[in-house]
Amino acid sequence: MKNLILLLPLTFLFVACGGLKGVSPVWKELTSQTQTPAEQGATHFMYSDFYALNEHSITTNTLPWKLTAASLLYDKRHLPVWKSDNPDEIKTYREQLLKQKLTQFGFFYPKSIANAPESLKQPKQFPLGLFKGAVEGDQFGKPIKFEAAGLSCMACHSSRGYDSQGYPTDQVWLGAPNGSFDPELYTQNVYKGLKNVVSNKKQVYNYIKSIYPEMDEVEKESYRYALGVSETAQFLGADVIYQRIKELVQGIDSPLPFSNGAPGLTNGVGSLKSQLGLVPEDHYNSYEAGFTSIPNIFDREFRSSLLYDGVYYPKTKNQFSPVSLKDTHDSHIYDLAEIVTHFTVPTAGNHPTYSRHGAPQAYYVLKFLSTAQRPRFPGYVDIQRAKKGAQLYEQNCASCHGDYNNSYIYQPKLVYYPNKALSLNEIGSDIYRAKMIDKQTEQAIAKTRISQNANFKASDSYVATILSGLWMSAPYMHNGSVPTLWAFMNPEQRPKKFYVGGHRLNYEEVGIEYGNKSNELWSYSGSYEPWSEASVYDTAQPGKSNKGHERQFENLEQNQKRDLLEYLKLL
Repeated sequence: MKNLILLLPLTFLFVACGGLKGVSPVWKELTSQTQTPAEQGATHFMYSDFYALNEHSITTNTLPWKLTAASLLYDKRHLPVWKSDNPDEIKTYREQLLKQKLTQFGFFYPKSIANAPESLKQPKQFPLGLFKGAVEGDQFGKPIKFEAAGLSCMACHSSRGYDSQGYPTDQVWLGAPNGSFDPELYTQNVYKGLKNVVSNKKQVYNYIKSIYPEMDEVEKESYRYALGVSETAQFLGADVIYQRIKELVQGIDSPLPFSNGAPGLTNGVGSLKSQLGLVPEDHYNSYEAGFTSIPNIFDREFRSSLLYDGVYYPKTKNQFSPVSLKDTHDSHIYDLAEIVTHFTVPTAGNHPTYSRHGAPQAYYVLKFLSTAQRPRFPGYVDIQRAKKGAQLYEQNCASCHGDYNNSYIYQPKLVYYPNKALSLNEIGSDIYRAKMIDKQTEQAIAKTRISQNANFKASDSYVATILSGLWMSAPYMHNGSVPTLWAFMNPEQRPKKFYVGGHRLNYEEVGIEYGNKSNELWSYSGSYEPWSEASVYDTAQPGKSNKGHERQFENLEQNQKRDLLEYLKLL
């Protein structure tokens, strides 16, 4: 087993063809035209596979999309619409059902992209958050083709906007964190549907054909062989997908031997270690819990290293060195891009050798985000309090979180970031994420292609967070364990459990809106309907402690905290 969706490896294609590749048709169409640098960056961000549609990723994370769709909609297989003689009716209804299902996991179907270049403001495919393309090759002279899909940048690093009352809108902002994307729920739902292949693989095959009447004969034949329903010789002598799912069902009965995350929460280090063969696959391990909250990725050019613990850093930089505005030049951004493209290894199941080819695309993405419009706080701000808060920030926060130019108080701009690493003892936060990067992981990374372009070193610390866009980044802390900034500033008020996902925002306390705040569980108002499926965050679980960053607020009066909060709304 490998990673994210372990149950879907198309190993038979890899073995047989050895050179499978594909490309997102939307990306290909857009990049075949002349584009400005901003258009290139936005296009790559929204639609590129970063070279992850290849023979390696389809043995790990990239999914045969039509099988995935049939699995997610398996409980709808008896609907009479699938027997319609009208293919357009079938396609329309299928996409409506998929929209309902995928929205539950936090994928987007927006009306527009708020900060994309004008030519790209209208989405070119749905849902946003997945790249899709036909992966093709030959088997003994027979053509093989599957539409495959994987997670794009947008799944995690784009967010629905919020109106003046904190309600989510139908616009999406590139670069903002998706606090509602739930990779664990997505993974488990796909696995639940795929288990039906074990009990009735022929029924699943026929269902795929019925809900995809536009599927061509080559892809039909590919699925027929792969699921072992061929009336002639079976593909490579084995029904590979069927056998793979059967092994999982009879084994740990889970698509992963650890939790993949929760709304707004990922386990990238667990996924990376799984890709590198460092995670035992014969049992479920709840302590493989290196959870991280999906961050806002504006102003990343001010980082000297990347990720919450700063474990990746360019060979041209010290791991934790200050970066000022003059240092955010193109060569530094390209150094970061070579690291960013490596992140397709844990997210898309890419191979390090292939991932390096995506560095030019990642460079355009980072350049685009460095100048793209950012979502500004849409609620009320007490400017007089904010001005006082700016002074408090400079006195109490800037030494770790960076200097902002406040010449225009309504829109502070980051101009210097210290990249300060805070030891686990100093900050007191949950240790799981930092401790999961051990010597074994360091040694495994050193053997991959990324080691030629960047350094990888365990830090046993967390890097103070860049606070740009903080107002829409709830929940807070590196592991998303505190739902509001006010609770963050008042540690005694931090809840033990709280709902997250599909939430509305509270602009007074800055964070998730709750109608009921008991000591045990903070829940939404009964009148509010979450746009995606919410789940309970339990701070007693491994990797989810809400401890840390407490003493930094000990000397602040409540009025001062209110002043600071008003200023933080503006970042």
